[in-house]
Amino acid sequence: MERLDDSQLNRLAEISADIAQVFFATMVVGPFLTGLDKLHPLVAVLGLGISLGFWAGSIRLAKERP
Repeated sequence: MERLDDSQLNRLAEISADIAQVFFATMVVGPFLTGLDKLHPLVAVLGLGISLGFWAGSIRLAKERP
């Protein structure tokens, strides 16, 4: 199986970071802006966890070198 080159890894890292930002904005920040009474703790925790997972993946991809 062929390994990804530097530019492909960097692009995947950027995409992963973008996905993390979308999850964070929609599941954590959005409910804070509409009111804390509408914030469901499980949604906030899941949003934060998913975001951190994608951000960690982004960092790992950015550090990986072929």
